[in-house]
Amino acid sequence: MGYELVIFDNDGVLVDSEPLATTTPPGRELRPVPGVTEVLGELSALGLPYCVTSSSSRDQIRAEHGASGMGEWFEEEWIFSAEDVGQGKPAPDLFLHAADMMGVAPERCVVVDAGPLGVQAARAAGMAVLGFTSLVPAEQLAGATACFGEMKELSALLGLGR
Repeated sequence: MGYELVIFDNDGVLVDSEPLATTTPPGRELRPVPGVTEVLGELSALGLPYCVTSSSSRDQIRAEHGASGMGEWFEEEWIFSAEDVGQGKPAPDLFLHAADMMGVAPERCVVVDAGPLGVQAARAAGMAVLGFTSLVPAEQLAGATACFGEMKELSALLGLGR
């Protein structure tokens, strides 16, 4: 597939934030999505750049990464928020901004997102998109290049040779 940049959504893709919203009382412990640190390790070992984009604020992203242990995986310049652009998802602005700042043409990028608006935004940006069905069924991620249900499947979809 030859992707030159992997763009991850944050909530539901990197950080398992669903327990916070679905448990009563709300869960207080954020964790990485199971298997995502292994994928990030593979990307790092291969030297394949990656970054995170989110509709959340930069402060929120940093707080979630700190609480979940994801902070060690993302340099400050690899974090992009809707605050950085005029419009958030489903507009393509955030993904195009991330690609530009990372120095990669949109058509060489792949987005990993768990929501319909992220899929729409990635397609509008001219990027491939892999829909992670952790939060919504594949039918709601129409337009995704492919969908997957467990993070361990991502390496093969990215062509990492796992």
